[in-house]
This record gives sequence, C-alpha cells and structure tokens, in this order.
Amino acid sequence: MDTGWPLCQRGGDEYPERSVAYCRFGKDSDVYVFQAEDGSYICCGCDFDGGPVPNEGYGLAFSSPGQLLKHLLAHQAAGHQVPEKALERLAEEARLRP
Repeated sequence: MDTGWPLCQRGGDEYPERSVAYCRFGKDSDVYVFQAEDGSYICCGCDFDGGPVPNEGYGLAFSSPGQLLKHLLAHQAAGHQVPEKALERLAEEARLRP
C-alpha cells in the first residue's frame, strides 16, 4: 500500500534498518513508530493531527517519548489501532526520560 511516504511503505522493505520499532503496520496496528538514529521519535507516514514536523520523508518527528505517546493516544482516540505494548513501552520511557 502506498502511504505517500516512500520510506514507510506497508509491507515493503523500505523500513529504516537502524531503528528501534515500537510497532509496525499490520493487522493489529494502523501505525508504525520507531526511534531514528538521530534520537527523534517517528510516526512513520503520518500526517494525522497536523503533527509537529515532517522528517525527511519518514513522517512526523517528535523529540521525546512522551510527545510520541501523546500523539499515539490521539490516534487511538480517533479509532486507529495502536498496540498496547507500544503505548506501555513509550510510557515507561517517558517516565525515565521526560
């Protein structure tokens, strides 16, 4: 599926190789989020909620796990599937690194 973001194609091999994924597109997830090499948190292929800043073709970039968590909760409130494990992991990271 073409997300409009060449580096975030669903089911493709375009995912960044050096990233920590919190969740990926799939039957239980409408979002793909990861921490990029530069330390930013990316909601891949996303323009939901207006968001902060596009990041080199990946989607929206956030500077902290707490910012990304807030964004994902907005996704969830809008009815998008967001895996609970991703939310829990980001909440723990936000607690450790506000």
